[in-house]
Amino acid sequence: MSEASAEFYRGPHDGLVLNADEIKRFCTLVRLKGEEEERIFAMMPALLEWNRVLRGEQDKDGPFEMLYPYELESKGEGVAFFFRRHDEFADALRSA
Repeated sequence: MSEASAEFYRGPHDGLVLNADEIKRFCTLVRLKGEEEERIFAMMPALLEWNRVLRGEQDKDGPFEMLYPYELESKGEGVAFFFRRHDEFADALRSA
């Protein structure tokens, strides 16, 4: 995996690797500014809808049946997205 790539861990997109350009092009990013730090989430649709987004058959902003939140974190010398439960994402929204 290159330095400009991020792997997705856990959840339905476990093992997915995207480079920075693909993340910007295909993912809806949510930035939450807290008192001490900024948290970034990639909101990912279900796999069938994700495949439609990749093929250009559906817009990255949906509409989707459900979105799965993945939080960006440092991992080693790079970054990765980790699946967060919906209640964890809701807590992050309340804290922003």
